[in-house]
Amino acid sequence: MLKQANQQVLINHNRLLTRSFSRRFFLKGLIFSAWAPYSLSTPIKLELDKVKLYSAATDHKGDHWLVIANAKGESLNQLRLPSRAHQVFKHPSLPLVCVVARRPGKYLSLVHMNTGTLIKTISPSKGYHFYGHGLFTQDGRYLVTSENHIKSGEGRITIRDRLSEFSIVYQYASQGVGPHEIKLTNNGQTLVVANGGIKTHPDKGREKLNLNTMRPSLVYLELLTGKLLEKVSLPEQLHQLSIRHIDINQHNHVVIAMQYQGDKTDQVALMATHKRGEYIRLLNAPINSYLAMKHYCGSVCFDFSGMYAAATSPKGDRVTIWDTVKGNIVDELRCRDACGIAAFGKQGFVVSSGAGKLYHYNIEHKELKRLLPQTFLTAPPLVESKVNVPSPSKRMAWDNHLSISI
Repeated sequence: MLKQANQQVLINHNRLLTRSFSRRFFLKGLIFSAWAPYSLSTPIKLELDKVKLYSAATDHKGDHWLVIANAKGESLNQLRLPSRAHQVFKHPSLPLVCVVARRPGKYLSLVHMNTGTLIKTISPSKGYHFYGHGLFTQDGRYLVTSENHIKSGEGRITIRDRLSEFSIVYQYASQGVGPHEIKLTNNGQTLVVANGGIKTHPDKGREKLNLNTMRPSLVYLELLTGKLLEKVSLPEQLHQLSIRHIDINQHNHVVIAMQYQGDKTDQVALMATHKRGEYIRLLNAPINSYLAMKHYCGSVCFDFSGMYAAATSPKGDRVTIWDTVKGNIVDELRCRDACGIAAFGKQGFVVSSGAGKLYHYNIEHKELKRLLPQTFLTAPPLVESKVNVPSPSKRMAWDNHLSISI
């Protein structure tokens, strides 16, 4: 059992950490439109009318949906999905969102954000599956996804060109196993990859096949070549601490949210930060705070200041707030099945839950409040223009990740 050893790791983590560096395609109906940046000074109530939320969701019948909603939790558009999805993310200049299937996924759906119309479905190459996350490059040309090469079990990064009908133009190793969330640094030229370290195979569903030998890592790659720029890992004692979800701030600092695959009684940190050229730094929190998170973080993001980060723990019904400069927890709140989270307003976050509710957290006041008194995700009435689209059941549960635009 690692209980005693991991307590020592939490106390003296900086001493223990080690480092290993070792043709054009027109989307019918799309109109170029810039995504407006969030205001840091406009009152939240004035911003609510302008907000659009994007997430995968599931209704009580078990059907899966892409939902585009307002801040009241009312669905503006929805699209039925072939299976459960994971991340939904926006194109930087087109009214286009991409939905990535949950691991081991077999589809990407490109959807018109204003109409909810399916524009294109993309399947992985033969012998590959998606790992739930992706992004558009800053210029909007390339679609980048984390994938699994099934035969070898090795992670891959795949880049598709929007100007060539999203054909694959680059594909290279993720320099690890189980690449999950990916981010771009501020110059748009370096890809940051969270290699979760967990080997899976579609024939075995979501079964984890290498827990005794897993070795997660955080990797920096040259975007268009795959050249390894830097690779960092946790110490051997924490090889079962899966690096899963990440975010990056304006200083190119990375916040890391992890999921522990070891003994349920072990006491381990779940949050960390990293800066190029340095060790991974575990964040300090009382043991009881980490234990309450049930070894599982679901999503993480920085606020707009780049100083604070918020993480969700749906298994522990927790939202935790972290000062990434000081390296410690500053607040924790109970929130049933909280998972999706996105920066919103001045030093704040929007949180979505599996109960279909939406919350706003303000760092200054340390309050987690429902955005509106009766906010929960509901389906719109079936209208004539959507007679060929099944209507979801009234109540829906938000899935793992949440995106926002204004």
